[in-house]
Amino acid sequence: MPGRYVGGLIRDIARITLGVLAGIEAIYLSDKVITHLLPTTLQNQAGFADLALLVLYATPEILFIGFPVALLIAVYLVLLRRREANEFVVFAGVGYGTGALLALVLVIGLAGQALSLAATGYIEPHALHLFGKTAFETRYKALREGRLAAGKFYVFDKYAVFAPYRRGNDVVDNLFIHARLDANRYRIMIADRATLFGSPEIRNLGLIFENASVHEFHENRTLDPGPAECQKCRNARPAAPFNVLRINHLYGELPAGDGQEFGPRGQRPAELTSLELLTGQDTGGGATREMSARAVRALTCLLAPLIALLAVALTSQATMFIALPAACALILGTGFFGGQAAGLLPPAGMAANLGAVLVLGLAAAAALIWAVLRVQNGCVRPHGVRL
Repeated sequence: MPGRYVGGLIRDIARITLGVLAGIEAIYLSDKVITHLLPTTLQNQAGFADLALLVLYATPEILFIGFPVALLIAVYLVLLRRREANEFVVFAGVGYGTGALLALVLVIGLAGQALSLAATGYIEPHALHLFGKTAFETRYKALREGRLAAGKFYVFDKYAVFAPYRRGNDVVDNLFIHARLDANRYRIMIADRATLFGSPEIRNLGLIFENASVHEFHENRTLDPGPAECQKCRNARPAAPFNVLRINHLYGELPAGDGQEFGPRGQRPAELTSLELLTGQDTGGGATREMSARAVRALTCLLAPLIALLAVALTSQATMFIALPAACALILGTGFFGGQAAGLLPPAGMAANLGAVLVLGLAAAAALIWAVLRVQNGCVRPHGVRL
């Protein structure tokens, strides 16, 4: 096909892909803001800037399935309109048949695959970590500035804070703090009242606890060993405090909170880039599963244009309301269940698992190409479909 014509096709496909992807992102983010981000922001009494950052970092979460669906819809609509306008019949008369269309959708699929690898392999891991870090810092800032909402739990790494009652901006009643000291020890502090003292601007905030009691527990020490038949039962041997301290007034300074409290990126395989997954040491198999899932998501972008071309070939007046929904369902199933299936592959190593995913992906692409060639007349000949 002439280069100018192909360029026009690709521009139309890119434009529609961006539009559909924006719509998918808008639907997903609207639901996430209403059900999760906005309640969390209001609970922490955070500002619009914090909410905007959380929305920004949540944007890549749906790309793994939104992008291939948007690409499929765009390729389907553009090719179907051109087919119904008799453009492909004209090109078939000068020697550009179904083979040229297959080459075009394969090029588009490879470009989509590269974009998917970049998004899931670099952008999404960083965004996932920044989302968690921003959410953590928002909660921690609420604690430091005395914006604790009554009746809510606040969890910060090894600490959990709960205040059932609040009076004014700086006073909370019946404060409860749980702190994990190590694998076997933890501390519980209960205070009748806690008052915020200091100023966040000069970074010397602290809490004054009134009538505080501090209990330290060791999970291997118990008051009652429990009946012999229940030595292994859950909670049969409750931990007992081995150190109890009661103080009328206790001052505890809050850490400055310079952003270092949240763990570094890479504590979970999903936060590692693809290059880090490939070059790092995979001890528990998590890196192999994560990389295999990313490979499946990238392959869906390669298969999406092929599925769209097959749907175009099968679209007629009788099937015009079935072809596109069926194609979208196929690509959605591949994206959702393919990634889960990749995680169930036996732990044979990174290279072996990626090789298996690649072979399965190429087999699926070959099957789609064979199916398109079986109905290739439908790719070129109009069927009187009105969009």
